[in-house]
Amino acid sequence: RVSPLLCRAEPGHRLRVLGPFGSFVVAPRVDGIARRLVLLAGGAGITPLASIARTVLLREPDAKVAIVYANRCEEETIFASELDELAIDHAGRLALVHVTGLLDRAATSRALDSLPIAAHPDARFFVCGPDGMRDEVLAALSARGIADHAIAIERFAIGPRPHVAISSAAIAASVAPGARSIAIRLKDRTYRTIALPGATVLEAGLAAGAPMPFSCGVGGCGACKVKLVEGNVELEEPNCLSDAERAAGHVLACVGRPCGPCTVEVPEEA
Repeated sequence: RVSPLLCRAEPGHRLRVLGPFGSFVVAPRVDGIARRLVLLAGGAGITPLASIARTVLLREPDAKVAIVYANRCEEETIFASELDELAIDHAGRLALVHVTGLLDRAATSRALDSLPIAAHPDARFFVCGPDGMRDEVLAALSARGIADHAIAIERFAIGPRPHVAISSAAIAASVAPGARSIAIRLKDRTYRTIALPGATVLEAGLAAGAPMPFSCGVGGCGACKVKLVEGNVELEEPNCLSDAERAAGHVLACVGRPCGPCTVEVPEEA
């Protein structure tokens, strides 16, 4: 939806954009342990991984990084020259492995076997690429005994989601069978509304006029993350929430459907 609009953009147009969000990040180092990162990319999936590699290498002189990057052919390699320069500038700290064709289970295993960093007990693995490639890479990591908490995933697509259209008149019909009452705390105001059967927290909140933050709408970005204060919310899987975020009581409003009366709180920074 965005690309056609950008193609028509002209000098003088003003764009308001959201800042970065989500959990596919390298958190600031607090324990003093030298970072070991293995970044596995397919096609355009190199985009966030190249940024992660560049930032970590520049900021942390003791960090080591490996990039395993798959493309259909050499001509389609994004950031080819930039990655080569990065490997030269950080020789001995950045290992760059190019794979031509699909990064399947076997190719992933071969690449990891060639990288001593992959066997390091503190290594973390970041995976970004098309669905098929991602599933094959995760299978290879699982076969090596890599724990889930050591793996971060950026999903290209989550898949189609059911959408429940809600009108203001429908919201007023709180007696509808299966309707759920929701309280949404946002800054210094609480919005009280009703989610009809099948509706998400986000759909109910927007229909009630609550200025809730959101972006992708399919559980892939984390922009709509809220804190569950009371009640239960069922989330569609897979989604981008990390184990730590789930443990802290966070849910995604765009793919979260209340199981009963609930209260959620929108973070202040939203």
